[in-house]
Amino acid sequence: MGCNQSALSQEKKYEKEREKCLLGKNHHYNSNLIHQPILPNKLKTQDQEGVYKAILSSFQLKAIPLCQEILLDAEILPDMKKDPGFLQLRTQLISESQTWPLNTLNSFFVFFNEGNPSHLKVFITGPESTPYAHGLFEFDIIFKDSLKNPPKVKFLTTGNHKVCFGPRLSNSGKVKLPLLGTAYARHKEELWSSQRKISEILFSLQGLIKTNNICEGDLELESLKEDENARRRLNKACGNIVKYCNIQFAMMEYINSPIPWLKNFAHTYFYLKKNIILKEVKKWLSAAQQDDGYYEGLASLYNLKYAAELRKGNYFDKLSVLVQTLEKELNDLKINTDSPILQKFCQS
Repeated sequence: MGCNQSALSQEKKYEKEREKCLLGKNHHYNSNLIHQPILPNKLKTQDQEGVYKAILSSFQLKAIPLCQEILLDAEILPDMKKDPGFLQLRTQLISESQTWPLNTLNSFFVFFNEGNPSHLKVFITGPESTPYAHGLFEFDIIFKDSLKNPPKVKFLTTGNHKVCFGPRLSNSGKVKLPLLGTAYARHKEELWSSQRKISEILFSLQGLIKTNNICEGDLELESLKEDENARRRLNKACGNIVKYCNIQFAMMEYINSPIPWLKNFAHTYFYLKKNIILKEVKKWLSAAQQDDGYYEGLASLYNLKYAAELRKGNYFDKLSVLVQTLEKELNDLKINTDSPILQKFCQS
């Protein structure tokens, strides 16, 4: 009995320490800054993946003060003290965060209201080798009755409603998923139940940007099954628009004008991934020299403005300007060097 109690005590102590580490107050962006060129040279000879994990792990699950103005809607958040279910959300977040991806290929970062975990602000990084690669894709998730019913989810990386990143990610912010009750479910297993976990939502959201087939499932695309070349050209145009808008809205917008409390996180993320991002977008630029994408039909339906801008051979020229701008902004980035890990690299 004594041994069991001792082990239990040690386990509780460990969990408290881990919770303290995971949910510590966010460090706001301050004056301790360095210019970009110092660190990447060091990273060439160091374990870049290890540095990425060590530094950004402190942002993977973070308790922060959230203002009412940036909530999903104007409604007052539920009172956590009146519903034990909301207390379970916090525990579940801490436990599940251990299973979330955290690497240069793809990552989850979750911020929640320090007084109430029923509102999550989630960033899912675009998976490598997709048109969404390395962008930050932002979602607001609100649980109004713990996990009894599906949460309300809004997609926020829309360039102020300018771009549709896919048929299930509307420029209005609507996310279409059977799990959320916002899309048709072919099987009962796709629907929400009180046994669902928060991680299932995150991985489902990731699935919306973990693809090279941007308009997969759309009826017009499905009608072209017999014409593989037409499907390829249409999907290529849709993918090119996503690449272009990924740089503009999922990268540069978070570099230039992030929410103040996100500035440290966003700038550190892009700072550490500068070389990886530039390698990827320059591949896009090389491929854009031979663009035969079909910018009518679905491409125009989902993104009329960008389809009109990028058609008729304009994609390469427009993308070239954007990539040059991105490279300059990445080179000009400054970051907070409070991290002992960063200090070690800067001094070595």
